Amino acid sequence: MTDEGNGIIRLRSSDGKVFELTESAAEISELLKDSPREEDDEVTEIDIVRVASQCLEKVVEFMKHYDEEKMKEIPTPLGGSTFNEVGSNSLALYGLLFPCDSQ
Repeated sequence: MTDEGNGIIRLRSSDGKVFELTESAAEISELLKDSPREEDDEVTEIDIVRVASQCLEKVVEFMKHYDEEKMKEIPTPLGGSTFNEVGSNSLALYGLLFPCDSQ
């Protein structure tokens, strides 16, 4: 990584769309934090082949937001005992959770 986490990371989704974020924003992801990079590279490109752009866009949006405003603790339990009770749109929720487990 470059000094101070100011380098740029470009993430390419399974359908070829590219998203940019700073190294400091990417630090929330163990996958991105542990990805090999050249020390002197200002831009690193990483293919995220198992995640579609619609979902990767939301993940990158979250990482950028979290970099600016630290995340508050998520209360548990989530308000339901089944996956369907927790999210009103279970398919979208699954789509957002899947990249979290794609290591």
